[in-house]
Amino acid sequence: MRKYSIQNKIVVPFTLLFVMVIVLSTFITITLFNKKYDEKITQETVQWLEVIFKTGYQLEIDKVKKTFGVEIVMFSKDNGVISTTLKSGSDEQIAKSVKLQESRRIIERSGRKPVIMDINFRGKPYKVIHYPLVIYDRMYTLMRGMSEIAAAKRQVTWTMILVAVCGIILVALVGHFIAQNITAPVKDLVQITQKVAGGNLELEGKITTRDEIGELTAAFNQMTRKLRQSQQELVKAERLATAGRMAAAFAHDIRNPLSSIKMMVQLLRKRVQPGEENQKYIRSITEEIDRLNDIVKNIMDFARPMKLNLQKDDINYVLLEVLNFMEAKLIHHKITLVKNLSKDLPLIMLDADKLKQVFMNVIFNAIQSMSSGGELTIATKQRGSTILVEISDTGVGIPPENLSRLFEPFFTTKAEGTGLGLTNARQILQQHGGDIEVQSKVGVGTTVIISLP
Repeated sequence: MRKYSIQNKIVVPFTLLFVMVIVLSTFITITLFNKKYDEKITQETVQWLEVIFKTGYQLEIDKVKKTFGVEIVMFSKDNGVISTTLKSGSDEQIAKSVKLQESRRIIERSGRKPVIMDINFRGKPYKVIHYPLVIYDRMYTLMRGMSEIAAAKRQVTWTMILVAVCGIILVALVGHFIAQNITAPVKDLVQITQKVAGGNLELEGKITTRDEIGELTAAFNQMTRKLRQSQQELVKAERLATAGRMAAAFAHDIRNPLSSIKMMVQLLRKRVQPGEENQKYIRSITEEIDRLNDIVKNIMDFARPMKLNLQKDDINYVLLEVLNFMEAKLIHHKITLVKNLSKDLPLIMLDADKLKQVFMNVIFNAIQSMSSGGELTIATKQRGSTILVEISDTGVGIPPENLSRLFEPFFTTKAEGTGLGLTNARQILQQHGGDIEVQSKVGVGTTVIISLP
């Protein structure tokens, strides 16, 4: 299929349309002008003939010629020339040139009305009026020269044709300018599109107009930005997937040995007498094994697909169970607990065990941020079709540069921890159809907002 540019598709049809309009208009104008001009000349010539006969000068042909600038020929019944202002020519030639025979036939059919004709006599145009005379059946012929009039008509015709040609050129130039103005940003966008298709996602089109082309460029730029973001997320997801597979393999390899070590330590503990100093070391070993088990569990939760056991339950009841479990830890760290739980929340579909894991992780982070004590506020409320759980602390807060990285796997600012707690929490909430958001100010505290449908 042959390729046509947008510019040609715009310029050519409209130029052809205007050319047709201009040519047709010029043709009609010239035709109407010639017709009207001819009618005027004919009417004027007829008036001259009427004046000649009214004044009785029809036989004084030399005076008529001098006055009106016309040629007069009087023909007899047998088409012979009785008198004429023409300087030369035989009777037969003159009669043939002025179409006398044809005129006589027309006059006989029309009831002896004058006949008006356009003829060429000796290479020059004439307007001829054949006027039948009753006397002796003679023919009075008036010949008006049309050379100057024909020249004027040609001049007008050529002037109009020149104007038409100029109009066509002007239309083509204007059409080209308009099309170029429209297609220039499109061509730029096409070039950028080709480069983006080649893999350069950093390019963006320059918005030079405030029309549909500008909107198209803005939409393309937005698409490019989203594509660039998607590519980055895809690379990130691939890295996370690789990290997840490695973590799962690592966790699987160390989980069984840890279980064996813990079992051996427990057997060893039974052999050591209570009160001995070794009991302290055994207790420390057991605690470290439990901590390693927690790390392995977090890694396994991150790496493997999660299945929810959804049941209708009260979110406040789930929260209270977590708070009761962590009450001793809160008291130990001198943290005051404030509960603002809404009493009219509807039952929602949730996996209580998984949500307890989320709440415990968030509350544990809050406790760690308030090493010198503080206040922990737990609030629940309904906003439209969403249940909100807000957990606020008065701890040290989170620096702005770390806020955007909180949910990145393995990112942590703690000396101990895997950096998977919040990552797993978001994964659990998103599987519930909810989400998690963190707002924090250094030196003031942090608020974690959990939303559930």
